[in-house]
Amino acid sequence: MKKLIFGFALSIAVLACSTNAKQKSAEQSTCCSDETVKTETPCCNGNTKTTETIEASIDDIFATPEKYLNKTVKIKGRVIHTCRKSGKKMFLAGTDKNKLVKVFAGENIARFEETLEGEMVVAQGKLTVLIEEHEEGDNHECTTENKSKDYQLACMSFTIAE
Repeated sequence: MKKLIFGFALSIAVLACSTNAKQKSAEQSTCCSDETVKTETPCCNGNTKTTETIEASIDDIFATPEKYLNKTVKIKGRVIHTCRKSGKKMFLAGTDKNKLVKVFAGENIARFEETLEGEMVVAQGKLTVLIEEHEEGDNHECTTENKSKDYQLACMSFTIAE
């Protein structure tokens, strides 16, 4: 009987070790590349959720958009314009000032200040294809907004790049 219990306990220990090794192997195979950063965000149940954030430049996004669309990205670009009316939009450019990403302020951002214009910033959020929606009665015409026809970022956070 003792041999049976010992054999059973040994089997469980071996199984547990092999499962743990598989998990570590899976974690190592999804390890961050040079352009990927893992961040942890708190979930409502008290646990944390790990989200991969891809780092990219504006030029990278226009070169290979399929790599970044519908994903959380950190993009670095120069602020070409901020919306003076609402402060809820800013436009980032890379080397080509005619290729812009429209960045919308998320709920944690009160407004993008005009003083950001000309600064290099890193904005983090979800990148999607730009779908223009004009509000009724909105007579505000912005020439910079007319240039940004391709992509938008729902910004969760941003910092001025050093």
